[in-house]
Amino acid sequence: MIELANTLLVRYTPRTGSRTARLVDHALERLGGPVAELDLAVTEPELFDSRRIDAYTQRNYGGQPLDADQAAAMAQMDAFTQQVIDARQVVLAFPVYNFSVPGAVKAWIDAVVQKNRTWTINGGNYTGLMQGRRALVIATAGGPLSGDFAHLDHAVSLARKQFEFMGFDRTDTVLAERINAEPDKADDALAAARRSIAAVIDTWNSAD
Repeated sequence: MIELANTLLVRYTPRTGSRTARLVDHALERLGGPVAELDLAVTEPELFDSRRIDAYTQRNYGGQPLDADQAAAMAQMDAFTQQVIDARQVVLAFPVYNFSVPGAVKAWIDAVVQKNRTWTINGGNYTGLMQGRRALVIATAGGPLSGDFAHLDHAVSLARKQFEFMGFDRTDTVLAERINAEPDKADDALAAARRSIAAVIDTWNSAD
């Protein structure tokens, strides 16, 4: 087992009174050890423009070093990636926007899913490099995204798949859904999500 000290909390909860933020607070109350926090509403992730995608391709696929300007262009993405590498566990929290993750969350995913840093190819097969780690995805949705509506979920399923692709040993997900569609049941949905978060983190803590 890799001995890593901290939790990385990556959050996108920009709305005043965010219900997702309240679930994050609940998770923080139960997490032990140091927590490094990245707020994507404050530190906006950079996108792959022409400079960054060319630099990334040159280095991560071509094995060629970057010059100073290229390294500077990749600096934020590389720093985000290093945070994931240095973390024992990652908590990613966001509201669902239009059936998917918010743009800032997708930009963070694109930054950290880096070839030869968090994943690679061995013998023609994709291989994650983040073994010994675990992740928790916390999401809220105004409408239904499970059961008969599971085909609409391109948010929680996407986030879970990215952690699995990077080789995380365990990825748990908690979704509080139908919050706007059934406002009379919103408090119950959030309470159930808090219980699920507590159960996941308690299981993590008991495994350590």
